[in-house]
Amino acid sequence: MQKVSDVMHGIITIDENEFLRTAAIKMIKNHRGSVIITNHENKHSGILTERDILRIVSEGFDPKITLIREHYTKNIISADENASLDEAFKLMDSNRIRRLPVTKNGTIVGTVSIRSLLKNMRYSLAERFFSENFHPGLSAEMEGRNYR
Repeated sequence: MQKVSDVMHGIITIDENEFLRTAAIKMIKNHRGSVIITNHENKHSGILTERDILRIVSEGFDPKITLIREHYTKNIISADENASLDEAFKLMDSNRIRRLPVTKNGTIVGTVSIRSLLKNMRYSLAERFFSENFHPGLSAEMEGRNYR
């Protein structure tokens, strides 16, 4: 069974005293939908997502002069790196979030998106369906693939 650590992406961090525009640029350059926020002690203190930025801008804030520290999510919902994809999906679904920080010993080590989870869960189901019992040789060909 695949674990969250098998499909997670590395983290992108940004200081809470940066501007929202800087965070948006960092997300775009790194092809990510979120950044992990660090505080003055360089500790992870929250998350800022693309949806957060859209909401903040729609409320009339100027991303060129608005600081991240005024608007990011501080109460992080996260999953341990050894959590199953199903556990992570249930956590994301029940909390209505699309981006989930992944932790190891309480420290954020990656993030996983709902899209990555669903894609990998879909291929996991296909692997089970096309197992040796149904199509000899096909499961060996599919084994070890990681669909991000």
